[in-house]
Amino acid sequence: MSDKTESQSGSSAEKLPEWGLRERITLKGTITALTGLRIGGTDQGLTVGGIQNILVRHALLNEPYIPGSSLKGKLRCLLERIYGIAGKPHGEMIQFGPAHDPECSVVQLFGNAADGNAAIPSRLIVRDARLSEPSRKQLSTLRGELRMSEVKTEVCIDRVTSAANPRTMERVPAGAEFEFEIVLEVRAVPSSAPKEPTAPARKDESLLEKTLKAQNNRRTKDNDWGRNDDLKLLLIALDLLQDDALGGQGSRGYGRVNLALTKIEFRNRDSYLKNNLKKDEDPLHLKIDDENAFKEAFGDKDGPDLWQRIQWFNKRGGDQKEALQKSLAQLGAT
Repeated sequence: MSDKTESQSGSSAEKLPEWGLRERITLKGTITALTGLRIGGTDQGLTVGGIQNILVRHALLNEPYIPGSSLKGKLRCLLERIYGIAGKPHGEMIQFGPAHDPECSVVQLFGNAADGNAAIPSRLIVRDARLSEPSRKQLSTLRGELRMSEVKTEVCIDRVTSAANPRTMERVPAGAEFEFEIVLEVRAVPSSAPKEPTAPARKDESLLEKTLKAQNNRRTKDNDWGRNDDLKLLLIALDLLQDDALGGQGSRGYGRVNLALTKIEFRNRDSYLKNNLKKDEDPLHLKIDDENAFKEAFGDKDGPDLWQRIQWFNKRGGDQKEALQKSLAQLGAT
């Protein structure tokens, strides 16, 4: 994955600037619900059997999915918790909002849109996670009040009179599998803001320069523009999620998930600009179980560390997932 500053676009060679997109790394895998999973949607206009809390659903397919915003927000929150960082209040309810410090590696990875001209675009694209085809077939066999889900009734009990106030929650059953995709953009930033006579004055030039300097301090050509460090952060966040909960009501047993990485793909800047891609220039697929491939891709220092992290990551929760799938098979659900 060499870093080239010249590419062939059309019939003439074009000198590209030293900053901008370097490559994109795509992580693909599965999220399996080990307990019922709930990410809420809107119940506007819906009255089915008195169900008060429904799932977010694909508008056309009418099936549950995991919004990329929910997954990305959870990953960022887990990282900021473990590093003990937070930002300004957000609205009336949130007293400790997302971190904003441009020096922070988590902020540089996930982005910061709060400071106008000094905003840091996110280096991550977290796509919506759709049901895998086997799970889609399994959940289609359910015959409940709502399609592809289960309804769980809970009660709030009066501590004095013992009166019960029931509530109903729709959730995705344990065993459901979703396919996720996260894209990491490896990007170099300019050392200073461009000076254009016709450009409008920026609101806070010093803040912009500070933001650029903070990123350049962590991201240089020598460390592949922070690529390996960003990948480590992302793997830490995904690992934390397996010990936490995705979606709502996590403290009541909802949202325990198993994640497995199944594929890593690379595509550099040259491959986007060339007109005629050869087969061996298609996105590079990295073999998850090949340590030597990781050394070649990420270097002798970081390659083995990233490889070990992924091996450990993929083993986590595997026993619970296997037992759950075995139970489903015995019940004839597969």
